[in-house]
Amino acid sequence: MKKLRLIAPFFILALLTGCADLGPIDVTPITTYTLNTSPTNISSVKLSTSIAILPIYAAHGFDSNAMMYQKEPYVLTAFANNAWIAPPASMITMLLAQTLQQSQAFKIVLTAPTLSSAHYSISALLLYLYQDFTVSPSQITVGIDVNLINNHNNKTLSEKVFTTRIKTNADTPYGGVIAANQAVSTLLGQISQYVINTIATAQQAAS
Repeated sequence: MKKLRLIAPFFILALLTGCADLGPIDVTPITTYTLNTSPTNISSVKLSTSIAILPIYAAHGFDSNAMMYQKEPYVLTAFANNAWIAPPASMITMLLAQTLQQSQAFKIVLTAPTLSSAHYSISALLLYLYQDFTVSPSQITVGIDVNLINNHNNKTLSEKVFTTRIKTNADTPYGGVIAANQAVSTLLGQISQYVINTIATAQQAAS
């Protein structure tokens, strides 16, 4: 029993010394990216109304800050060491509000939580946003389903799905980020023009 008591401290000391010799664990840092490009060439009319941008939701698999890619059909994977700084749907919500504000088409553009007083609302769903490596060069593909709602009767005024594919300048995550900013900017321009034109047409029909 005395021998066991003597051996145990030396055994524990050897384990601790061995662990110390391993040194610090090498952890690869994650590089984060943003979506921050919005269109500037929105042609619009002055609408005497207000609009609210509801928080954009994302389809399952695209509702986190993971950067997704595809190398074979039906299989989506997240980059290990690259990620969006925030979920894309959240960044696109703010960019859409910014785009409509810059268009100067509306008296007021509202975002959460001040939404109740708007005449119209935009409810949208990010269907997908990923880098497609099944083609060469790789492409960023984005889809957004947009519902324009008349808040006076709580009915959908119009609904449309917007999609685009943009070639990357390099088959890398950063090449995908550049193309993603271009793709989102393109769709935001189309969505904003669609919303403005649809409301203008509805107001003309009602007058």
